[in-house]
Amino acid sequence: MATISIVVEGPVYITMQPCSPTAPLGGGFGVARLKEDSPVPFETTIDNEHRIIMYIEPTTQGGKPAPVDGDPIWTQEAGTSCTIEELDPPDPNRRYATADAALVGDSLFQCIADADLGEGVVHLVQTWLVHVENPMAASMGGGFGEPELKPSA
Repeated sequence: MATISIVVEGPVYITMQPCSPTAPLGGGFGVARLKEDSPVPFETTIDNEHRIIMYIEPTTQGGKPAPVDGDPIWTQEAGTSCTIEELDPPDPNRRYATADAALVGDSLFQCIADADLGEGVVHLVQTWLVHVENPMAASMGGGFGEPELKPSA
């Protein structure tokens, strides 16, 4: 039996065709996973005047909405340029990443939910990486000052 190794970065989707008379050997793939089973983070950049909503939308393998067992657990894993905050009103599947007004840098957030609706625990994990920058000028601004007398010559 041959082993095939594929190195990837990011999500992987593999589609198999059923065995046919022209390809009688058949075969299959296991679940595609990233090396070391680490989740790929969602990544965005905001400036330190903003905040952004992070959210989860659990789905089945077929892409349909799926419940999770209990409330997801949200944590800040690294960084100080953002803090994690609840929405008002609270929503267990959504949190704010709020930029600190004085700091720039990266912050890493994680959400863990239990996919198994029974007594067992099957963790689903998602991460978010938020880069915080200083704000750029958004408009030139300007105008006129008050009229003044010219200096005498």
